Amino acid sequence: MKLRTIKTTAITFILLGLAVMALVLVVSESFQGIVAISGLIIVVIGWLILLFFWKCPYCHTHLPFAGSLGMKVCPYCGNDLEL
Repeated sequence: MKLRTIKTTAITFILLGLAVMALVLVVSESFQGIVAISGLIIVVIGWLILLFFWKCPYCHTHLPFAGSLGMKVCPYCGNDLEL
């Protein structure tokens, strides 16, 4: 799977989970726990995608999360990441 797809999928899950957790403010009290837990699960899925799949396609080293916004090459092997 391409890194661009992995990054987009993970960020989508994380933002969707945060949006679901924000719904806690507008739903009735009887559903707040379910909505909050559902949002948390979605955020955790996004983080797990990053944890397991955010690797360099060449050297298979886990890429750092910090500073990945402008990352164009792997900091370990120097190959182009095609982001």
